[in-house]
Amino acid sequence: MFVNVEGLIQTLIEEGYKEEGAGQLAGALAKLEGPFSRALTQLILDGDIDPKLIPTLSSNGVTFEQLTEEKNMNPWAALATLDWLERDPDEALASLQRGSDFVIGS
Repeated sequence: MFVNVEGLIQTLIEEGYKEEGAGQLAGALAKLEGPFSRALTQLILDGDIDPKLIPTLSSNGVTFEQLTEEKNMNPWAALATLDWLERDPDEALASLQRGSDFVIGS
């Protein structure tokens, strides 16, 4: 799916992100593939993710539900984190275990 990054930045700002953080997150979200991309499309178009899709959203033993419920991430951050877990599992898992913030796309 083609993601309108500028439109996504505006949506993220409306969701409470600062402009710089919204830009970084939008850039990361624009690169999502597979079920993560489908979930992003639903989130953009419908404001929510189909509950039937949520169980398919996981990476390296971490689920979307864990990120949103246990780590209190919003859906945008959870999708970006799952993608990070795909791309750099060691660093992402270590960061999640520390419970620290991270820079998207670092």
